[in-house]
Amino acid sequence: PAQIVKNAIYNTRKNYIRKKCLITSFYREGVIKNKILNNYSEALIKILKTPYKIIANSDKIKIIKSRKFINVLQKDTLPVKLKDGLYSSLQFDIVRNNFDFFNPEGMQNYNYHLIDIVPFNNHTLFVIKFNQKEYIKTSFYKGKLYIDNKTFALISAEFQINLKSKNNRVNFVVKKNRNFIVKLKSAKYIVNYKEINRKYILNH
Repeated sequence: PAQIVKNAIYNTRKNYIRKKCLITSFYREGVIKNKILNNYSEALIKILKTPYKIIANSDKIKIIKSRKFINVLQKDTLPVKLKDGLYSSLQFDIVRNNFDFFNPEGMQNYNYHLIDIVPFNNHTLFVIKFNQKEYIKTSFYKGKLYIDNKTFALISAEFQINLKSKNNRVNFVVKKNRNFIVKLKSAKYIVNYKEINRKYILNH
């Protein structure tokens, strides 16, 4: 299973876009407190995706149209600002940004298991489950990778922060009231890629 993941990493330049690509996208974000929507924003955007051989953080975003709804009084505001925004969402392009579970240098911290082989859009995918090794005390990731059995393209990933310790590597809090203690309960993500002309690009 680990070799399947390494093959996917090795074939990145072959499987993903090799030219600049302008895509139209939709962005949505909301905050709910006590089952009441406090604020909500959405935007129609253009993203200039650069080739995957280019270094990370090279994608550009232009907002075409946006709107925002705020339904919160100052006294009801939770005094915590979480990391969010358009560029934060692009950071979860696993292939582009070398997450440690999809990086030859970081893979040594994980165990990989082949748990299934499933059909998907005329393709057959390996389902690789991964989790950090038991002796590692820092919170890393755990989840599943869906990899094409012929091209070794990473099609989708489902992963979350493995909250096995109090030492959380990922800082989600940008600012907060010093009278509050903030603890992460869960952080779950789904990322997938779309095939266009036999090349893949970030889709969701």
